Amino acid sequence: ELPTNEKFDLIIGNPPFGKISLPDGLRRPYERSLYGHANLYGLFIHFGISHLRENGVLAFITPTSFLSGEYFKNLRSFIRETSSPLEFDFVQFRKGMFQGVLQETILSTYRKNRTKKKPVKVNELKIDCKNKINIDSIGNYFLPEDKKTAWLLPRTQQQAQVINKIKQLKCRLSDWGYTVKTGPLVWNRHKNQLSANLRKNAFPLIWSEAISSNGKFNWKADKQNHTLYCVISEKDKWLLTNEQCILLQRTTAKEQSRRLISTVLPAPFIQKYGSVVIENHVNIIKAINGLPNVPLKVLNIFLNSRATDMVFRCISGSVAVSAYELEQLPLPSVERLKYLEHLILNKAQIEIIESECYNIYELNDVGITGPFATQRDIKAPSADIS
Repeated sequence: ELPTNEKFDLIIGNPPFGKISLPDGLRRPYERSLYGHANLYGLFIHFGISHLRENGVLAFITPTSFLSGEYFKNLRSFIRETSSPLEFDFVQFRKGMFQGVLQETILSTYRKNRTKKKPVKVNELKIDCKNKINIDSIGNYFLPEDKKTAWLLPRTQQQAQVINKIKQLKCRLSDWGYTVKTGPLVWNRHKNQLSANLRKNAFPLIWSEAISSNGKFNWKADKQNHTLYCVISEKDKWLLTNEQCILLQRTTAKEQSRRLISTVLPAPFIQKYGSVVIENHVNIIKAINGLPNVPLKVLNIFLNSRATDMVFRCISGSVAVSAYELEQLPLPSVERLKYLEHLILNKAQIEIIESECYNIYELNDVGITGPFATQRDIKAPSADIS
């Protein structure tokens, strides 16, 4: 434990990470950088910057979750208000880096000062076939004006091209008429209510395994401790969902072909059972009002596209696909989706739909294209395909 007035020119560290519960007395000194639960490495960043002399440097290796996670938004603000981020080096290899670590890691460097706004240097760290570490420069990037919002930064050279196209996009899911929340059922808090069979006051229980990688809904409970139903008492009715919505897997890894895997909860399924219970490893995307600006089916196909997946990877810093990050996802204007609606209505081949999603983000302008070029007609008629 250091005296509170001791300052340093250089602090280097590999701090521990993980959620921690702080008593009020210990939480108070870090309140400025905390939102919700505390994470150990966030406390170390706060402590480190606070113990730098003016123009001193802090260099830490940490998970990347602080770049975008909701629980780190006050930490992002604290970093911006008390220091200047100098350099971010994204580590592209996870295996063999830290045992049991599922998150991406990053080398971050900060200088203790309040200089004018400057770009951050971003690099990619890779290991070649001879186990030699190579540092590839990706570029210099300005952090957002809003100090708390997610930091949109490229992890690779290809993502740099993506960010250059999307950084000016202002629309978010709320502009399309949608909100996101996490499935309310934490199964181990309701073990006694889980049921393998349909019975009185039981409703279908939706796990993440019901969301197929092809975008289809496949209700099942094959994994250990999973059951098909959950018995709901009067006091637990807040757990029920009785409207059509998008279900999106809440945990995926960067090694998977897609980070965003979603499906539409079918209306006939809801009509059959009245309501469903959605488990905590599923994100629920539903209309804010009855008639959103983008049909549910169009949104689901767009989320499952390779183009949208590329954009999301520029935000997400952990295996969790959080509701907060989904709500931060840069999106094009509603008008740019009209031809996509037309293609879906006319049951176009999936390859053509994928190509149109690249067109919507204008990624074809930088050489990132889908399998087929589309004859884009932005005046194509809109259709009710909800």
